[in-house]
Amino acid sequence: MDHTKPLSRYLVSVAGYGGYFVSNIFFLIFVMPLYFLLFFAPPVQKRFITALFHRYLAFLTRYYLPGIGVYRIVEISGFDTARAACPAVFIANHRSRIDALFLLGKLRDTAALIKTRYARLPVFSSFVKHLDFIDINPRSLGSLGKALEKAKQVIEKGKNIVVFPEGTRSKTGRLREFKDIPFKIAIESHVPVIPVIIHSTLPFMAKRQGSIVPSHRFDFTIRCCAPVYPRRDETPGELNTRCRTVMAGHVKELDKGTVWQTRKDMQ
Repeated sequence: MDHTKPLSRYLVSVAGYGGYFVSNIFFLIFVMPLYFLLFFAPPVQKRFITALFHRYLAFLTRYYLPGIGVYRIVEISGFDTARAACPAVFIANHRSRIDALFLLGKLRDTAALIKTRYARLPVFSSFVKHLDFIDINPRSLGSLGKALEKAKQVIEKGKNIVVFPEGTRSKTGRLREFKDIPFKIAIESHVPVIPVIIHSTLPFMAKRQGSIVPSHRFDFTIRCCAPVYPRRDETPGELNTRCRTVMAGHVKELDKGTVWQTRKDMQ
């Protein structure tokens, strides 16, 4: 045990992770059977599981975890304006395992690209099958092509797509290079890309030692930026660069005075 952290932080963390684990078990044991009982009415079945899923994530990330003292949410902004531009491809930076939960808890009518290795896990496999989630193997050209087509079909239904273009969590806090697939989806579907910044003042569930149990309560910012519309004849790489530049500016601003700035300056 790291004795520089007070016992209270371990107790809060146990309550947080325990609540998440128990809620997943509840979902599998109680919610999914109710879902299957609605097999005779597929539209009702779909609305039931979708609404419950997004509300559960909203409760977990915006009420339960802040309520027990894991973190504070100091800003959630820009989403009302973004809804007017939907359907859209939402992209976000990726430092924490909780990033996707924040976004999917905030957005309605939204699916996500998810790595194939996660899509095979029990809870996530249910999402892929029943919530229009799209599994993707970044190392397979065939998988990328299928994911692109499925994403375009989801958008045609009026739904959004969430993609983390870095592909994995950043160890340093710096934005990694972005993959082109979310920008290909946006260009071929004729929809905007909406960048979202998810920022914490301490590493949390990150690729950082000690981030499983943060040393003290910290702050989260979830900032939705203005939609970025593809220009005529713009390539995915060019759209990629424009969006990454927008996000890098916000990340740099939010990093000031935090451990992220210190760590990056030391590299």
